[in-house]
Amino acid sequence: MNTHLKQLAISTLLIMIGFAGGAIFGFINGLGASALIDGAPQGASAVLKLNALAAEKIEPVRIVLEYDVDQSLAFHSILSETWWFPLYQEGFLLTDPEDSKKYIQLVANYRKTHPSPSREDVFDKIPEGKEQYASDYHELAFGIREHHRRINEMVNKYADK
Repeated sequence: MNTHLKQLAISTLLIMIGFAGGAIFGFINGLGASALIDGAPQGASAVLKLNALAAEKIEPVRIVLEYDVDQSLAFHSILSETWWFPLYQEGFLLTDPEDSKKYIQLVANYRKTHPSPSREDVFDKIPEGKEQYASDYHELAFGIREHHRRINEMVNKYADK
């Protein structure tokens, strides 16, 4: 093997090792970082909800929590389409797969018995004077329908029959 091919093989090997190490390191750190970064906003949200409940302003809190339920179902649908979902299901991503399954089943059962307050047709009608934003409304209408499709898919898959 000539020197040039040896250098190419060594370079390729180093690149592969670097990529694998960086991917693993980045993935593990990314999991922790997302939880750490999300901590303060989640805490602030909890404080606002608790203050509203203490002041007996329950309806706005209920609506926010209903949207949290919808979002968790939609996010789980997106999660299930990732290449690393099988790793998540096997517990390789620092989560207990049995807990995760119980959580999504709990959420799906709740949504099955408590319909979402979100309406699929909310962006179907373009308000008068907003015609110049018609393409935005069409895009939003498509997005909310996709959101509901994901929610319904998760309810059908995980809720008790």
